[in-house]
Amino acid sequence: MIQIYIKNNKKLFLNYNNEIHLYEFDDLDFILEEILNEFDLSKHEIRVILDYNEFILITEEIEQTDSNNYIIKDIKLNHNIRILYEKEKLKILKNTFKIIGLKLVSINIDLISLLNCMKNNIGNANKNILLLNEVNSINLKKNSNNEYEIELIELKSSDVTNENYDFDDIQLVMENKNDIELIFKGDLEERTFNIIEKRNFFGVSKIWERQILIYVIFILSFVITNNITKVDNIKQDMKKLNTDISQMEKEYKNKRTQKKESTLNKDLNNFQQLEMSIKRKEYYSFIKFLIDMNKYNNIWYLNVKYNKEKWIVEGEFEKYEQFDSFEKYMRKKYKNNTLNYIKDKDTNSIFEYAIDY
Repeated sequence: MIQIYIKNNKKLFLNYNNEIHLYEFDDLDFILEEILNEFDLSKHEIRVILDYNEFILITEEIEQTDSNNYIIKDIKLNHNIRILYEKEKLKILKNTFKIIGLKLVSINIDLISLLNCMKNNIGNANKNILLLNEVNSINLKKNSNNEYEIELIELKSSDVTNENYDFDDIQLVMENKNDIELIFKGDLEERTFNIIEKRNFFGVSKIWERQILIYVIFILSFVITNNITKVDNIKQDMKKLNTDISQMEKEYKNKRTQKKESTLNKDLNNFQQLEMSIKRKEYYSFIKFLIDMNKYNNIWYLNVKYNKEKWIVEGEFEKYEQFDSFEKYMRKKYKNNTLNYIKDKDTNSIFEYAIDY
């Protein structure tokens, strides 16, 4: 199991074979691809831990929350805590891992990892834990009734050197090796907090999807049962077919040994057709690339044409970050490309790309 901790959207800690590697980044896509190539992680399951500042924490009285735009997780301590994560952020993060080729199985939050350390006596559990950050911090503590509490406090990482603060009875968690190891250990103890929707019953989670799957299984069962009595006939047909194929192979070999020079033109024509077939497969690969970009980056195509070994793609988009992601993968996959133009309209923008194929 590989663990990745993303801190403040600019630092990434990788736990690989119990060794911690630190990377600083501006673009998550590129640093993940670099890690994939360096450690060959394509066959590994990835557990991701995010900085709590990526979430919305509600520690006061919990009211009705918009479930259409947020993943909602409630934590029951001595007082209820509600943790929200934007569904759009989750979609982008999952697509980033998927496009690069990393298998993302879990997304946790660092404060839950540290809470697990306190509950399971990992590290110095006798002390309160203060998780420091650049904006604000979180205090994890156990009260006199042995109940756990989470408290948001206005304290920054830079304040640890301020003599007005006394941290003797508090375990500080920042970014040193022992602190990061503690977060990774606590994550491995987590069994319930995972903002990736768990799918079950053959990968289906919604009731109506399950019902459809049941109907499909029923129909397949009927078809299989109805045709099982025909197995003997099928075996006979297969035996005859194999005999016919053997005879055809024998005839083909005899004809091939007797082939005259005039028949070579026919073979040449067949090879040319095969070459065209291979080119069509290459064209299909390009079209599939465009479809994937539409699916993950909301790029819409107005016109796609092919002329003189060059693709001309005209499309539109609403947000520049979508087009930026499209451009990034376009340049990576197809080296010879040219942006002919990009124009802004009232509600969207249009562009035209030329790609030498």
